[in-house]
Amino acid sequence: MATRSSGLTASQVAPLLKGSTPVSVGIAGPELAALVVSIRAAGITAESLQAQSPEAALAQLQAIPEVASALKAYLAITGHMLIGGYCISEKTVQESPNIIIARILEAFAPREAEDFDKSLQESIRNKIAASDREEFDQALADARLINRMRDERGVYNDIWGAGISRTAILEAGRRLQARGTLSLAELALDATSDELNALMRGEDAVSDAEL
Repeated sequence: MATRSSGLTASQVAPLLKGSTPVSVGIAGPELAALVVSIRAAGITAESLQAQSPEAALAQLQAIPEVASALKAYLAITGHMLIGGYCISEKTVQESPNIIIARILEAFAPREAEDFDKSLQESIRNKIAASDREEFDQALADARLINRMRDERGVYNDIWGAGISRTAILEAGRRLQARGTLSLAELALDATSDELNALMRGEDAVSDAEL
């Protein structure tokens, strides 16, 4: 609607949606917010967390029962999500102390959920015929409301599902390593489904060296 009435291209209008997908810009969910509250209550500051390695900072948080409980609740929601893409070769949040601490630090000073470029919006709106501006306002509000579904689908379906698959495959790898079948649990990620199932049954479907 905006392109038809203003003469602008889609690429010139699309920036109006920037900031309308909270999940893609790091807006904290309730579990992360509760975790930060528990960290503050324990007297831990963002500066003290930053001064340590991510591993040491995470160990400090896990040593405090109230914080550890809030951290467990947060990771129950986000822990299985992949952090670098959609492939099971990417690590999950729960495997990445640096990502966990980075998200906690971001939540200490959260960004606004609707940080829209108001000057751009007004500039484009002024290019639209006065008779169409009410329709433009409604269309923009609808687009901003629905736009979040694109990223949320990826985060809460694809990235989460693939992360759960990775976790299950790594567990199979750990059991195979314990048996002496594999030298590293991570090698299970390179096996096909048929190969991994066969290895779990004790069959010589593929060798450790091949993987």
